[in-house]
Amino acid sequence: MPSTQVMIVEDERIVALHLKQQLVRLGYEVDGIASNGDQALSSIERQRPDVVLMDIHLDGDMDGIETAARIDDIPVIYLTAYSEDTTLERARATKPFGYLVKPISERELHATIQMALKRREIEGDLHDSRELLGFALDAAEMGSWELDGMNKQINRDGNARRITGVATETASTALADFLCEIFAEDRPVVAEEFERLLSEGTPCAVDFRRTRPDDGIRWLRAHGKAFRSGHRKAGRIVGIVQDITEEIEHERRERIMERLETIGTLAGGIAHDVNNMLVPILTLTQVVMESLSEHDPRRRQLTTVLGSGQRIRQLVAQVLAFSRQDAYEAQPLDLHDVMRAALVIARATIPASVTIREHLGRGIGFVSAAPVQIDTILINLVVNAAQAIAPAAGTIDVALERVEIDPAAARRDLPAGSYARIAVTDTGSGMDPATQERIFEPFFTTKPIGKGTGLGLSVVFGTVKKLGGAIDVRSEVGVGSTFIVDLPLIAGTGVH
Repeated sequence: MPSTQVMIVEDERIVALHLKQQLVRLGYEVDGIASNGDQALSSIERQRPDVVLMDIHLDGDMDGIETAARIDDIPVIYLTAYSEDTTLERARATKPFGYLVKPISERELHATIQMALKRREIEGDLHDSRELLGFALDAAEMGSWELDGMNKQINRDGNARRITGVATETASTALADFLCEIFAEDRPVVAEEFERLLSEGTPCAVDFRRTRPDDGIRWLRAHGKAFRSGHRKAGRIVGIVQDITEEIEHERRERIMERLETIGTLAGGIAHDVNNMLVPILTLTQVVMESLSEHDPRRRQLTTVLGSGQRIRQLVAQVLAFSRQDAYEAQPLDLHDVMRAALVIARATIPASVTIREHLGRGIGFVSAAPVQIDTILINLVVNAAQAIAPAAGTIDVALERVEIDPAAARRDLPAGSYARIAVTDTGSGMDPATQERIFEPFFTTKPIGKGTGLGLSVVFGTVKKLGGAIDVRSEVGVGSTFIVDLPLIAGTGVH
């Protein structure tokens, strides 16, 4: 085991030599003797001793305290024969590892050095543990926080500040200000959980929402545990916080898919029966209309019946789409040509006041899908965009490009890989966050009764999921919306 290296900083030569003799007898190795601050710093930088014995009162521009303040990562033990209170206060501010009053006995010298070395070892282990905890929190994408129950201050580490979306330099925040960052609907629940923790001391886990300046609404989950002294009320809460937005979004989309599958199974059978009953109604209505003269007033009434029947047939066709998702035969598709053909159909179904602009990239690769599935996705998105614009004039931009999702940007429903991205952007009315959360739910619609079935975007959602892709929406009220569909590309196709 190597001997401990000790540096002596002492301006009295006789005292320094006596200290050296004591250290050698105790089995320490003396790296050198410095008589002033500048010489000490130079020697310490060059030799990196294990311990520094520092006389507080040194000749020169720097005394021992100023010199010690410039030494990092090496234990400093102060030496002095006398000191006034102000000097001791300055010495304490540098967090020394010991304090020896001259004359120094060998026993006291040895004990103080050993205690300094042990303290350094403990602090090193603590630093390593904190660093390891930091790495673990980074890997788990979590941050740590602490609530002081006495002064109602909440402290967050760098990860927690990033996750909660506050300025990096804002480590400490008043609890009241922290609660104001949270959605108003969630605020009472979080405040109640914190108060219960402080009073009862039982661990808690609470989910809440807040808006981050860079990426909007985020769902967060905070776990906390209270620490108390004796039987008194808990003085502080320590815990972690994590962003669970992806988990919440995944669960929401899974619920939609479950509803789609249930509705598809149930509605498929009903729709077939309705369709069968509708055929004679439409056929006989048409026969009766043809038997009447053009000026017969009953033709107008029958025209209404026929129109209603046609709308029911369209609804039935959409409902049947749920039960036919697995019936399509997939094939490698170049989306550029398929989308251009689909947009020809889409243009014929929207008002002339709405302009479609194409931005379709070529050679991006192939997706595995049936042409009718791409038609279903694109036409429904374009029709939905046109309805958001009407009756005003506006534009719909349809884009196609290849994107690479790297592991850092990947999520549960969008693994890392190559994708064909379809983006449909409109200049319509836009949607608030509450509407965006429900936009893909079956039969949910913001349109007046009789103007929409609430199935178009649900069909798109189900089709995209069946193709192994993901769909997202970005919208702002009064600005417009963008629907983004990412479909996985067949490996080895397209440009790289």
